[in-house]
Amino acid sequence: MTKPLFNQMRSMMEQQFTRMGASEDMKPILKRYTDKLFNIMEQTLSWQTLKEDMISIYVNAFSEDELKGMLAFYKSPVGLSVIEKMPAAMQQSMITMQRRMPKLQEQLKQISEELAEEIKAEMEKKKGK
Repeated sequence: MTKPLFNQMRSMMEQQFTRMGASEDMKPILKRYTDKLFNIMEQTLSWQTLKEDMISIYVNAFSEDELKGMLAFYKSPVGLSVIEKMPAAMQQSMITMQRRMPKLQEQLKQISEELAEEIKAEMEKKKGK
């Protein structure tokens, strides 16, 4: 499921680079670095790398009956459909989150500024005592 997700992330990075106003002659630089980034991500997050950890996580989190039920589900027609469609659903989720990020970033910035002002005021108040 990671391959389609990585492809979507790569596309989103390229779109963001374009929105930033990068010229065409900068695209080879972007490609070189995104290739490096995604090669590392693919190696780090490959099934071969994560297999033992994931088995341990699932064995510790779920009972044997739950694991058997999950296995049965993912072998069923509905489960196979979930496996097939989940990457696209995740991609759409990422696009939705990306659209919401500017507003969130602005809100976080505002809260940080308010916090800084309140701390500054409190420190000045204590200095005056």
